[in-house]
Amino acid sequence: MIRRSLRFLLHFAAGCLLVGAVIVAFECVLLNQEVAQQRQVDDPLCGTGVSVRSSNVHHALRPGSVIEHPLVDGAINRVPINSFGLRGPEPVVPKPTNTYRIVVLGDETTFAPDLRESETAAFQLQSLLQQATRHQVEVVNAAVPGYCPLLSLLQFRHNLVGLHADLIILNYDMSDPADDRRYRSSLRSDRDGFSLSCSHPALMEGMPGQKSGPIGRFAIGRWLVSQLSESKGAQTLTQRYGWLRPRSFDEWSASVNSSLVPVIELSQMARQLSVRFILTGTPVTPNRIGGLNQGTTVESVWRQPDQLLAEFAEKQQIEYCRPFPLAPETSDLLSDTGLSRRGHRALAVELAAQIRGLNSAPYTQETKVQQVSGERRNRM
Repeated sequence: MIRRSLRFLLHFAAGCLLVGAVIVAFECVLLNQEVAQQRQVDDPLCGTGVSVRSSNVHHALRPGSVIEHPLVDGAINRVPINSFGLRGPEPVVPKPTNTYRIVVLGDETTFAPDLRESETAAFQLQSLLQQATRHQVEVVNAAVPGYCPLLSLLQFRHNLVGLHADLIILNYDMSDPADDRRYRSSLRSDRDGFSLSCSHPALMEGMPGQKSGPIGRFAIGRWLVSQLSESKGAQTLTQRYGWLRPRSFDEWSASVNSSLVPVIELSQMARQLSVRFILTGTPVTPNRIGGLNQGTTVESVWRQPDQLLAEFAEKQQIEYCRPFPLAPETSDLLSDTGLSRRGHRALAVELAAQIRGLNSAPYTQETKVQQVSGERRNRM
């Protein structure tokens, strides 16, 4: 009897040790995954080490740093980051008189680390507009990799209001619903629902998931909580754009609508500041959504979200600049990283034509509107 009891206890102890070892191993695996995911969230530019955590906008670019990104021709593109944490020359504050300043908001597609400064849509927009006026035109590329309208709204509210922009342009990327879904769990709002800040989880009290109780102190507990929550960690490129597949588009309607709420807030802020606001969008390639379903074309994948943005802008009385149409002859405007060199040029032409077509100050009737409009027609 005693031997049986001892044998049972030994087997039980061995079983407990085995289960404990499995749990510890699983905990280590999850911790390694969390570290890898956190690195991706902390550094959307894939190892450049220029992103810093923020208590207001989740993450930002390190002022004074230089991003080195490979180009198609094998050369290295060096992108300096100014003291505002933005790409391009240092904006002068206070804004010089007789200067028309445009602030362009967006994510890595607008930031374009794989293009030289002169090839970006922001730089070319400035060149096109400068040809049409004697006033000084300045286009500030305020895009930050990994951003969505929520973070762009907070970025402008906390960091860019002092630039005294005359025009704000927000480029809505088709990965924004997935990004918004990830960041929204860290959003802090006021009683009226207006967005105040989105702190990086590592800067919040305790570790991510700790607010869920003692279980959140362990990676296994955080994993279990994440399975019951919509908020996920870093996502692959296909996951970020996968909602564009026709079968999944309707399932994401709530997330799409949620990602557009900050656009309304930003447009309202612009009205309060007497600043013009334009919303535009960026098409995507099949590679970014993990390929196309049988019988689905690139045009149909883009047409539905483009129509959604246009209808949203009309309903909210927001000025919308429809991007270039997708057609076989315009397929080279897109690239695996977003917009190609020609795509940035095309977007700049579309924006310039719309900005000048409405005779927005400081532009006058002597502007070369026909030159831009002619270039637009030839491209289309």
